[in-house]
Amino acid sequence: MKNVSVTIERRITVNLSASDWFLYTRMEGVDEVAQQINHEVEYAINRSETKGFAAQQIAVTLEKFSKFGANDTEPVAVASQILNKAYPEYDGWETTRCV
Repeated sequence: MKNVSVTIERRITVNLSASDWFLYTRMEGVDEVAQQINHEVEYAINRSETKGFAAQQIAVTLEKFSKFGANDTEPVAVASQILNKAYPEYDGWETTRCV
């Protein structure tokens, strides 16, 4: 439509602990890693226009912290749940998994 502009702004705050993320909680520095993951997930969702692009950015973050278990099945599922909550307009086959 001519002369019509739509802006959708997402604002998500993520404050999950290392346990909430299912990280390897006995590793030194894991609490800081959880906070960094929170920050990067927030940034990815708040700055991405599409769920797919946000998922790609989050997948990079989880891979970056894989030595803390961030790329294991459980943290990936947590990230996917966050994405699904942040992008409720996507449903069905469009449900995105961070891989």
